[in-house]
Amino acid sequence: MRDINDYTHMTRKEFLESVKIDGTLQCCPGDFGLKELECTEYTCDRCWKQSAKNVEFKDDNMEEEFSEKDLKNGMVVELRNGDRYIVFEDRIISYLSWLGLDQYYDGLTFNNINHMSLENKTDFDIVRIFTTLGKSLYSMVDDINIRTIWQRSEVDWSKVAVDTKIESKAKGGGWCKRYFAKYENGKIFAWINGGTSFSTDKCNVWECVRLYKEKLED
Repeated sequence: MRDINDYTHMTRKEFLESVKIDGTLQCCPGDFGLKELECTEYTCDRCWKQSAKNVEFKDDNMEEEFSEKDLKNGMVVELRNGDRYIVFEDRIISYLSWLGLDQYYDGLTFNNINHMSLENKTDFDIVRIFTTLGKSLYSMVDDINIRTIWQRSEVDWSKVAVDTKIESKAKGGGWCKRYFAKYENGKIFAWINGGTSFSTDKCNVWECVRLYKEKLED
């Protein structure tokens, strides 16, 4: 019997593919310690999916959206420049400096106009979030004590096709469905009012943008 922990280095999709032979499920989740040996579902595929819900895979929580409102005291964040900070009340702190969470968009990208002198403000974007077992300021950010619960999915917007479905929002607002217009001078533009290149030639810039994910049925 395989140890369930063997699968924490795999994504959920990789795991389900690993128990197939020529695209067909060949064994029972019970053989892998994921359930009792007797069958409880009417199809093997459904049985595997239900059983796999009890396993923590490396991509669990990675795609969930985080905002500054989701950050909890004691979490550790990593900036694009590699610096790590600890969440405390309305700010993130390290032993050298601190930043207020009000300086971030909902998508955890840096948004402080008082830092216009910085060459690259994106260095301060939050790209990873961790829980930690550390107790001191130094041990809380140490690799041996942290576990990733969210990681930013980076998109090369220069390669995104015109009229690709996206979602965008202003600070404090909700997500709006839009169509991608262009990427210019480091800024992302969407066609106005949910239009496409077929219906309008006007677009505006958004600071907080993500690719739209089609909702798939189980």
